[in-house]
Amino acid sequence: MYPVNNMTDWTKHLEAGSIAYEEGNLAVARGHFFSAWTSNPHHPLTNYVYGMELSRTGHRQEAIERLQEAWSQDSSLVPAACQWVRLRLLEDICDVDAVEQLDKLSGRFPEDTLIMMTRLEYYMMRGNIDDAIIQAEILERYNPEDGHIAMARVNQLRGLIASSNDNNQEALEWFRRASELDSDWAGPVINQGVLLEKAGLTEKALEMYKKALKIEPQHPVALYDVARIYYLMENRFESSNYLKQLLAEYPEYPGGEDLARAILEIS
Repeated sequence: MYPVNNMTDWTKHLEAGSIAYEEGNLAVARGHFFSAWTSNPHHPLTNYVYGMELSRTGHRQEAIERLQEAWSQDSSLVPAACQWVRLRLLEDICDVDAVEQLDKLSGRFPEDTLIMMTRLEYYMMRGNIDDAIIQAEILERYNPEDGHIAMARVNQLRGLIASSNDNNQEALEWFRRASELDSDWAGPVINQGVLLEKAGLTEKALEMYKKALKIEPQHPVALYDVARIYYLMENRFESSNYLKQLLAEYPEYPGGEDLARAILEIS
């Protein structure tokens, strides 16, 4: 699937993959994580690392399997359990097993901020802003930085709700506040771009999408939107450049191949 060199020690693959990931070589990292897992498919750590990579690249069902294998063997792998809960809830917000697992995690590790954040995300998925705000305040008492990140998620949700009700100026303000609270998160910046584009301010929207890429250079939505805007501007070179970056990391990105064919028709 993702062949790399002939390393035989799975720990070396994990180390090499981590280095590649830190350097932004995501395809290389993915290959090493896959090789680590195939070398030792029953170890909780290989299942966890490869499961997280599968989650990042959108392979949700296989990620769920790998993450479940990880934390079922090593109950101390709280990040694996939390990501498993997230993915299951994304599949079905009413997933009883996922909610039960989240409750068990909260009971066992009541002061773990990652579990608190996962619960906040659950409330947000349900659109329950009041409980999300309470959870963000609890997080802030344990860790102010995590509290700011949590409130950024709440403001993002407020912006999405305002946008769905066509209150675009209000939505822009919530997205701006979310960005101020978590400057390392591209999501609210992209959403500002969406609203600017919706208002017909295409060039300003493009600036926002590019700003998002400065924050998260491999963000698939931002890459696609920049490529799409340049296509609309009939800039074949720039559009093709950004789309190639997208498809190199996310070859099955929805609409990617259609956009590639459309770009070829630009004279």
